[in-house]
Amino acid sequence: MAKQLSIPIVDEQKFIIATRDTGYRSTCAAISELVDNAIQADATIVRIFVDQELEAIQREISVAVLDNGCGMDRATLSTAMQFAGSSRFNDRSGLGRFGMGLPNSSVSQSRRVDVYSWQSRERTYHSYLDIDEISEGVLRNIPVPKLAKLPSWAEKFVRKPTGTLVAWSRCDRLDNRRATTIAEKLFRPLGQKFRYYLWSGNKIYINGHPVPPFDPLYIRNESQLAPAREFGSILPFEFRIPHDPSRTSVVRVRFSELPIDSWNGLGIEEKRTIGVTKGAGVSIVRAGREIDFGWYFMGQKRKENYDDWWRCEVLFEPELDELFGVNHSKQEIIPTSLIRAELGQHLETIAHGLNYRARQAFSIIKLRSQQYKGHPESIANSRETLLPPGKDSRLLANPKRLNSKKLDYRLSFCPLRSPELYVFDLNQNDQISLTLNSNHPFVEAIKSDSRTIESLQKAIQCLMFAMVRAELALPTGKKDEVLAEFREAFGNILSSYMDGGL
Repeated sequence: MAKQLSIPIVDEQKFIIATRDTGYRSTCAAISELVDNAIQADATIVRIFVDQELEAIQREISVAVLDNGCGMDRATLSTAMQFAGSSRFNDRSGLGRFGMGLPNSSVSQSRRVDVYSWQSRERTYHSYLDIDEISEGVLRNIPVPKLAKLPSWAEKFVRKPTGTLVAWSRCDRLDNRRATTIAEKLFRPLGQKFRYYLWSGNKIYINGHPVPPFDPLYIRNESQLAPAREFGSILPFEFRIPHDPSRTSVVRVRFSELPIDSWNGLGIEEKRTIGVTKGAGVSIVRAGREIDFGWYFMGQKRKENYDDWWRCEVLFEPELDELFGVNHSKQEIIPTSLIRAELGQHLETIAHGLNYRARQAFSIIKLRSQQYKGHPESIANSRETLLPPGKDSRLLANPKRLNSKKLDYRLSFCPLRSPELYVFDLNQNDQISLTLNSNHPFVEAIKSDSRTIESLQKAIQCLMFAMVRAELALPTGKKDEVLAEFREAFGNILSSYMDGGL
């Protein structure tokens, strides 16, 4: 009988190369794994650094994540460096579970990762993984963590006696070749993924700049635009926990409607920038962290343009991972037929209803525009070619405008968080979006259904006195010349608008 050969289950050298090609959609997804680890270590501040050598020929990019979490001792650090090596393996109480995050995310983007961790400032331990050393057979085991000093650049950011620093070098698989581009593209997705963490008062910084939370439902809108409205109440769905059927866990679903009346007048580019255009979808949130965004649980309903005007959020706990089909990289779901059927029959009906409401809202807006051809927007647009060209640098920078002399005016009303009467934006397509502050007493007066000629006259007189008083509030100097030019242009343009149909 032939002697059986002893073959290891894993070929170390080939495994480490193969694993680089699995799991992560983007650099942001890989960095998110390190943020997850920091949060699970009770960090309140996570700092991300994306740096690039300026003088070297290769201009190598490095990435580092520094947190003020609980830190690790020597044994824990060794375990954390190991693939599937975690002191919290299969722990469903937090963001992590499989112990693949640190090593897998790191080697997916770089050829070397160095980890420093400390539970007191006097004892900082360091270990590393190096792709080249592993593939050459030089490195066969996790290097035993040794006492070391933090890199000098990191020292000034350490405020607590505990923490961890993960540093990627020889990065050869990042999404972009410029550090500035990589950093810029991290803000919005990290603000969305970790919005609940940020809303709780914790902080994430990228190269020293705070990451603002971003709500894909637009209910907690951080901009000056009107917020979305929550549609209906939160819907609870109770499921038995797959690994412990004696217990149940609740999935919570909520919807929002975007303010079509207020946002319809925004330019195409602005709608794209804030995420309205082609932004329809469902935010999947696991343990307070978004792990996916897509067209989920909508049954047979296909996605249409009107679906850009509502959003949905599904929140669940890690104990339902099997039902949602969560993998170790936590960046997508593959829901089971059970949960698709249970959620789909309810969510599809609501989605059809919200789609219909959006259609109706746009029909009313279209009808209104046809009925009011003398609307101020139309008057301003029609008189534009009769006016002298504007001197604003944003207008002069557009060569097409020198020939067309056209501006597209849009008006909307929405509550602003500031006391300003109005704000406006001039985009690259020469569209002026004017927003009147519906919280301002003047706007309330002119929009009131009970207004009279006398009340309108009073409001307009107050408006003019306020303009005069605001001029007097400005410091003396060159303001007189500028304001005189403004008053003349204002008077001429207003006269042109009055002749145009008011």
